[in-house]
Formats: sequence, C-alpha cells, structure tokens
Amino acid sequence: MSSKAKSVWLVVGAVVAVAALALPKIGSLRGNSKSTQSNNVAGASRDPRMPVRMQVIQSENVGDKVATVGTILSNEEVEIRSEISGKVEKIYFKEGERIDKDEALLKINDAELQAQLSRAQYRQAIAEQEAERKRQLFEKKLASQEEYDIAINQLNIVKAEAQLIQAQIGKT
Repeated sequence: MSSKAKSVWLVVGAVVAVAALALPKIGSLRGNSKSTQSNNVAGASRDPRMPVRMQVIQSENVGDKVATVGTILSNEEVEIRSEISGKVEKIYFKEGERIDKDEALLKINDAELQAQLSRAQYRQAIAEQEAERKRQLFEKKLASQEEYDIAINQLNIVKAEAQLIQAQIGKT
C-alpha cells in the first residue's frame, strides 16, 4: 500500500474509534440510546434524573411586623440631676414613661427648707416693725437718716432671703 492510502485508512480508523467512544455518551445525554434504556429497565433505582418538587406561586401580602426577642437601646440618654439635695419622698413617673417639659418628677423632703422659711418670715415681721419704728422716729427727728436706711435695707435683705427659700422649696 501506498503511504497515501495508509494515511486515509488511519484517519478513517481514528474517526470510527472516536465515534464508537462518543456515541454512547451522546445517547445518554439525549435519553434515547439503547444502553440507557436497557439500564433503566434492568436497574430502575439508578435513574440519573433528579427528582424536582414544584409549587404554584401565588401573590399574598407580607406583614410589616416581626416578632422577636431582644434588648432595645435608646439613641439618647438623659441624666437627671436635682438643683437641690435632699431625701426623695415620692416619685411621680414610671421607668420608660413619657414625660412633658417642666413636669415634676420627684418630691424631695423640704422640711428643713420649710423651717428656714418660717424663720425668715419671723425675721421679716421683726424687720418690718423695726423699719416702721425708725420711720416714725426719723419723722420726729429722733433718728438719723442713716439709722432709717439701715432698717429699710435690713428689711429688704430679710425679704430677699424669704423669696430665695420659697424658690428652693418650689424646686423640691
């Protein structure tokens, strides 16, 4: 044989060999080869297909609420301090409750301040009597202008002290 004929037979043989190896694979992909069918009949449990579950999809509303367990931390934190010190007698709010501006939160024991106010009111009454006496004496020229001014100033100081104590009581 000539070298040309050898080459042709070699190519034809290679094509036949490739086709013989490739045909069973192509048939199993298509599902109609004889070897696949005989395998299905002989061993049905070795089905190469995968089982698939199907479900019809329907439109429905999804709720906006999610029920969960956890801890909530606030974005803001407020530190409350009293302007005066004292023992807390009563609390007017519950933890987590909403409160309004200028709303009383606590009642502080103000017994000491009440006693100071009472003393300041007595001192004010005495200072008013003293100022009235000095005014009468000044009008009769029996007291100097300076003595009268001191009595009036003393009365104003005692009034201011009483007002200060009343303001502190208002903060309790």
